[in-house]
Amino acid sequence: MHRTRSGRTADGSDGASRHNEHNSSKSSTAAVPAFFRGDGVDRIPEGSAALVTPILDLRTELWQAEAGMRYRMPQGGVFTPGPDGPRFDMPPTALRTALFELQPGGAPPAALSSTERALYLRDLAAMGVHSVVVGPSPGSAAEARFFTLLLGREPEWVGGVSLWRGVTGVAPAG
Repeated sequence: MHRTRSGRTADGSDGASRHNEHNSSKSSTAAVPAFFRGDGVDRIPEGSAALVTPILDLRTELWQAEAGMRYRMPQGGVFTPGPDGPRFDMPPTALRTALFELQPGGAPPAALSSTERALYLRDLAAMGVHSVVVGPSPGSAAEARFFTLLLGREPEWVGGVSLWRGVTGVAPAG
C-alpha cells in the first residue's frame, strides 16, 4: 500500500480500515501487559515461536515490539493485491478458525474430542509454537479455557497474561 507524505494511501484513507477487519481495538493508547515490559517475557525462549492472542490484532505486534522482538509470532498474515484492492489474510487452519470463533465473546467448547485435539496440536507443531500467550481481550477468558483444554494443564498467570510453555512437546491424547 503506497502512502503519501501525509501518511495517507492513494485513495485518501489511512489504510487502517482494511487492516483492522478482525481487529477489535479502537484508535487509542494501547495498554501493554506488564508481562511484555518486564522479565515475565524471559520465560519465552529467545527466538522461539509464541502464539500470542488475540490473533490478527495489532496489539500483539505492539506487545512483541515492547518485548524487544524476543520471540517470533507465526500467526501473522499477509497483504495481497487483488482486483478489489489489497486484502489482509492469513492461511486458514483448524486452530485459527477455532480462535476466531472465540473472539469476541465466543464460548469455548466444554470438551475437545481426541480428533479435534490432535488436529489443533498438529497446527501448533506445524507453526513450531513453543509458548502460547493469551493477552487481555474480550475473548481472553474463552481462549484461556480453550488452551487449558487443548494443552491439558492450567496456564501460568504472569504479568496480566496466561502463559503455557513447552507447547510443542504436548502429545495428543489417544
